[in-house]
Amino acid sequence: MFEVIILPALLMVIFLFLWHWKLKKMIIKALFHRSLEKTESILINPYHPNNPDWEEFESKYIKY
Repeated sequence: MFEVIILPALLMVIFLFLWHWKLKKMIIKALFHRSLEKTESILINPYHPNNPDWEEFESKYIKY
């Protein structure tokens, strides 16, 4: 009788913990994915099109 109650409860606690952790990770990823992507591209290349200064740079220094 003891195993019948404890085992499913333990499995449920483990499942809920993992699911909660994964859900939290997914929410954080969804919220910050775009902003991180833009920040990374600007940090790597300051003249990346995501950078608002790109048009100014392009008009001054790039001659087609």
